Amino acid sequence: MATTNRTAIDLTIDALAETADTSQELAQATAELVPLLPEPDLARYAAALAAKLDPQRSPAPTIDPALRTTLINFLHAAKDSTDPGTAEATTRVIDGLTAGLEAEPPAGDFSRESLPYLLSTEQGATQAPALAARIINAIPPQATAHAVLMTGLLHQLFSDPVVRDEQLANALARVQQWINAGQPGPAMVFAAHYADQPAVNDQWLVWIAQQWGTLASPERNLVLRAAGRDDLLAPHAAAQHLTPLLWEHLLDPAADSPWEAAPRLWVALNENHRARLLAGERGRCPELARQAEEAPASVLFGALQLAGEDLESVLQLLREAHETSAAVNQFVEDLLEAPAWQPDRAQKAVKGIPDPTAVWTTALTTAAEGHDALHRAATMIRTLAESHPDSAPAAFVENGAFPVIVDTGCHAAVASVVDRCS
Repeated sequence: MATTNRTAIDLTIDALAETADTSQELAQATAELVPLLPEPDLARYAAALAAKLDPQRSPAPTIDPALRTTLINFLHAAKDSTDPGTAEATTRVIDGLTAGLEAEPPAGDFSRESLPYLLSTEQGATQAPALAARIINAIPPQATAHAVLMTGLLHQLFSDPVVRDEQLANALARVQQWINAGQPGPAMVFAAHYADQPAVNDQWLVWIAQQWGTLASPERNLVLRAAGRDDLLAPHAAAQHLTPLLWEHLLDPAADSPWEAAPRLWVALNENHRARLLAGERGRCPELARQAEEAPASVLFGALQLAGEDLESVLQLLREAHETSAAVNQFVEDLLEAPAWQPDRAQKAVKGIPDPTAVWTTALTTAAEGHDALHRAATMIRTLAESHPDSAPAAFVENGAFPVIVDTGCHAAVASVVDRCS
């Protein structure tokens, strides 16, 4: 078709626009004209097609999605236009695609399905604040299925930070009606999506904590986005109510929590909680090593005590921390003094210590404390001899533990150390 033929263009536009809603094939064919028509004709064509969208919104539409494709293509093609006719057609297209957006299913289904397509266009994105305000005003005071459907639309619109920042407080005020109606659960689910935003203030964070038991694991994961907010620090009420719940959720083995929140949560935790966090890391957040670097020996020692079968993983996490060697030495001292000797844990600790100087001193001192202590010290010295031979103090050669260590069957490792010290 030659686009210079005025009559042919007019006849084609009129015929196809008039019959576009009569069959699936004709509806699909409407898209073929979009790249061929000049701007004034394209605008007239799009406005005519928008008028064909079924205002009743069939529960199983077939024609409308095909027309939607054409109309979205028109919006993309017309994004840079300054023509008044195109602007008017754009308004009609957006109105057609969003008609009934707030309506109960099935009437509003087509418009809700069309929203992500519309937001992919520059013109649609420009309308996002107005659409958000429109949806917020349509949210009823009870948390019905339709009300929750409306908040789902807001999640799409709030993917634009500008729209979210402008409208989130209004949305929360509307959703707060559900709390007043005795339906706090759905309100908390909505707020959980924005737990990192100032609009979800200390009061909302406390409400979330109070309704924690109603939140499923995915929503709890969303609330972890609040980690790092000042609201989780004293004297805010959320520090008392929500922070411990976030910590517990991170450590819940069944939760599959996003551990990237752990470093941000760290500042809100006490020493015991920090130690437990380090002990439960299990390779899920290597970045937590940065927090461990400046942690006191008491926190690192607590983590080692709580590590259980994950001792080697914890030692690796703490390897660059300034107080790790002191913490490991204290841990070894506890093992040496414990009623039940745990040689495997002691050996893992010694192998993982960055600076074994203090452990050498501990082992040599223990060796002089009696027969049972001597045998425990022998295990430590053997491991030191094998793992850190260059660090052995000269006093080791003179220590009375040497003959006993030889008797334990580790003569080769110990003899090597002796040679180094001689």
